[in-house]
Amino acid sequence: MPFCSKFRLCLILPIMVYSGLVLSQDYNDDRFKGELSGGLNLSQMEGDGLSGFNKIGLSGGFRVNYDLSQNKGISFSIFLDQRGSAEGIFSGNSQHLNLTYFAFPISYYFGNWWHEESQNHKILIHFGFIPAALVSVESDLRDFEENPDLYRNWDWSVFFGIGYALGNKGRLNLKLERSLVQSYRRSQDSVYSALQNYLLGIRYSHRIN
Repeated sequence: MPFCSKFRLCLILPIMVYSGLVLSQDYNDDRFKGELSGGLNLSQMEGDGLSGFNKIGLSGGFRVNYDLSQNKGISFSIFLDQRGSAEGIFSGNSQHLNLTYFAFPISYYFGNWWHEESQNHKILIHFGFIPAALVSVESDLRDFEENPDLYRNWDWSVFFGIGYALGNKGRLNLKLERSLVQSYRRSQDSVYSALQNYLLGIRYSHRIN
């Protein structure tokens, strides 16, 4: 998918979600909650011949939660995610692969340890799947070319995470994510024939309503 098409898609979806949030407020439906979120990804790629979650990338976007009951619900998010692989965290000249995605996580969550004063759960567990559209590729990793046409346009991942409430509206979130598909394919005679993403994420989210 061309970048302009992806960009238009990522403009339309937030407008639709935000419109639903506004309409819900018009009807005094407090089950909808919006959040802004940002943080870091530590990622690695299976199949690149390297090891360790050495690639540091940024992650940021927003989420809309819909409470099905007091302690469970569903959410839809839109994030700009940086993933990939690197030979070392602190080695500036190390080999690296930078993959940037527009990600659209869809999750189910349930909470525990209800805090009456803040009307919030101290602990929130969430899991789901993440379709993500590839935006850009930057690589000097051996055997993997810097050619977006050789990479899959969409990544599909599953994830599990846990969040801890900080105050009335803040939350610290930790996430483990694994791709279900190979993002890069070469000829069968290549030693490094495929790439598959693994990611550890840490984010802070702030409720805006």
